[in-house]
Amino acid sequence: KLWNVQQFIGNIVKEGKPKKPKVLQDIDQWILTKYSKLVKTCTLQMDTFDYSPAMKDIEYFLWHELADHYLEMIKGSLYKQENVESIRYTLYTVGLGIVKLFAPFFPHITEEIYYEVYKNFEDDSSIHLSSWPSPVLIDDEKEQTGEIVKDYIAKVRAWKSEQGIALNAPIAATATYASSESITRLKTNSSIIFSTL
Repeated sequence: KLWNVQQFIGNIVKEGKPKKPKVLQDIDQWILTKYSKLVKTCTLQMDTFDYSPAMKDIEYFLWHELADHYLEMIKGSLYKQENVESIRYTLYTVGLGIVKLFAPFFPHITEEIYYEVYKNFEDDSSIHLSSWPSPVLIDDEKEQTGEIVKDYIAKVRAWKSEQGIALNAPIAATATYASSESITRLKTNSSIIFSTL
């Protein structure tokens, strides 16, 4: 899974290390906040030699937050060439950070990934000589928005699956009942929701 995720990221960032854009879309701020909180947690765990929970937390983030949700949400935008700068910056930042977090546990494959995807754009000769990652962004409001969008997409996809409808098949309409605050957050991110569903 780590290899496949990094190959996907490598294809998107192959032109070079992206600069931080002036505006990051909500789901990019969501995943950057989740990532930054993971870095804070793992740093404390590693500093106290609590390796097993650190490994589990990194693995959970990679599989469930990054691969299952974020990557699925951005594919449509990439295909339509929407918010590409925001997505490229986010993928590069989170992708390199995940490789650094995994490096103490998987020294060989992380070095291979670093050489293949990031080394041409970074100053360090090895992932094992690079600095430990630092939190990038923590925005609790955007994290909450991202969770609402993620849960909404997951529920509609689960419903489609139960009905025997292909996950990428269009549906005529959905009725959504939620608080006005949640509806506002969903409407703000409607392009991501439509492209994912």
